[in-house]
Amino acid sequence: MKSERGNAKEALVGDLRRHLDTWSELQPDSPVDGGTLIVNHQHKLAPDQRARQIYGRPEFVNTLTVPVVGTLDLFDWWRTKDWKAIRTAVLGAIPAADN
Repeated sequence: MKSERGNAKEALVGDLRRHLDTWSELQPDSPVDGGTLIVNHQHKLAPDQRARQIYGRPEFVNTLTVPVVGTLDLFDWWRTKDWKAIRTAVLGAIPAADN
């Protein structure tokens, strides 16, 4: 998870990609298949004043290779007890047997 005072920097996605690319060297006995970037941006603003969308530049958004989730969405899902939405956003598709 990463916090940003203002808008989230696009470089955060690259930071996660580099971390995932080097993980096998750091922890060879603990394989990781992917990651989700969870961003708490604009945290100096009141929650109702924050942008829900993390990245807005379409040419960047269309190239994302990792899921990007904002804390506003996570909070709303937690508040409404939508555990399936949280699991799907953070872990990806959930096998039918686990629903």
